[in-house]
Amino acid sequence: MLSLWRRHTKNCKHRLQGRAYTKCHCPVWTDGEVSGHRIRQSLNTRDWARAGRKAATLESESAEGRKRKPVAAAAAAFLEQCSVESSTFKKYARIVGFLADVAQTKGVEFVDQLDLVFLDAYRGGREVCPLTWQKELQILRSFFGFCVDRRWTGDNPARRMKMPNDPKPKERVPYTTQEVTRIIAACDSFGRHAYERLRARAMVLLLRFYGLRISDVATLERGRVKHGQIFLHALKNGAAIWLPLYPEIAMALECVRYRGAPQPTANTISGLAPGLRKATSKRWSRPSSPSSARVELNGRTPTYSATRSLPKS
Repeated sequence: MLSLWRRHTKNCKHRLQGRAYTKCHCPVWTDGEVSGHRIRQSLNTRDWARAGRKAATLESESAEGRKRKPVAAAAAAFLEQCSVESSTFKKYARIVGFLADVAQTKGVEFVDQLDLVFLDAYRGGREVCPLTWQKELQILRSFFGFCVDRRWTGDNPARRMKMPNDPKPKERVPYTTQEVTRIIAACDSFGRHAYERLRARAMVLLLRFYGLRISDVATLERGRVKHGQIFLHALKNGAAIWLPLYPEIAMALECVRYRGAPQPTANTISGLAPGLRKATSKRWSRPSSPSSARVELNGRTPTYSATRSLPKS
């Protein structure tokens, strides 16, 4: 059993009375034996009540053979063992970072103090849609499962939180032929020189004919277009994709390749390096991108989600 005592400082006027005197404000230490092991250490506090709680926790975890883990340290360890794509890793880091920040704000230091009540309060402070919370809760379940496996906590409170129902997807209305014509025509009205306009036209046609992700179009290498086909690996899931090369696409790509001035240094249709996935995706999906800067479609803009819904010809 652990007992508390004060380790008097050199300037304490009660120093000669020994450690049995506890009414001063000197640091509190603990001393005792738990499961055959001697424990003698500082509790890093001068508050007697807080020291009692710390000693009880220390005795409990020593008896169970485990050590308490701070939330921030557990989050760092969880991210260190994650073997996922860079975009997925950023999501994991953002979510566990939110969790660690909320824990620090509420004065919660260790992982085993994160219970269902804490997660309810955490959810109340997250103003996100049901679909986003569904994905976030899955990450939290993985994090707490990681902590349970390492005996940093004995419970996974995220598993006892109710998963939200699958939200109804937003309706995607295909573009009409007139809207597609206006989108393509807008490619001829921006940029500093002809090459940028030709490049934008080629990328918009790739989106229109194949419904690819913007990241796949922006990082499409020229060497992937050959023998009347387009071959690529989807950046998001790595799936292999074979696409027929339509005459319109072939002509647009040839114009980009031979009529452009200046020629791009990167070996991609967009002229940007394949590794710049995040930058290229944001650049071509935002409302100010070339595909939407000069065209209005009844309140809609030709963004990423809309281009996935192909128009009916």
